[in-house]
Amino acid sequence: MVRSITPRELDNALCGEERMLLLDVRSRSEHDLHPEAIPGSQWRDPAMADTWLPSIPEGTSAVVYCAGGGEASRGIQSRLTARGVAARYLEGGLAAWQRQHGGEHGEQGGPAVRTGEGC
Repeated sequence: MVRSITPRELDNALCGEERMLLLDVRSRSEHDLHPEAIPGSQWRDPAMADTWLPSIPEGTSAVVYCAGGGEASRGIQSRLTARGVAARYLEGGLAAWQRQHGGEHGEQGGPAVRTGEGC
């Protein structure tokens, strides 16, 4: 089952108590060209997914995003779910999150696991 999360739902989750792993899976070239990211996310090269997917423990809650919420994030979300990770992809990707926040630029990635910190 493919599960998604909207930018608003992601904001609500980050403002609450939910602890989650935020994964930026944009291509290396996209990431290098536009290094802005959702605060608290960690970039993972989708071309190297076979090497880093096993490091994410079963039962982890994760949100995966790419530039526009397409193939990259959905493919990684599917692979994580198959490994027992509670993974969702961000609808509309980084672009939708940036539009919700009134701009094109996020922040450089921070800690890989976000704990709900309130807003």
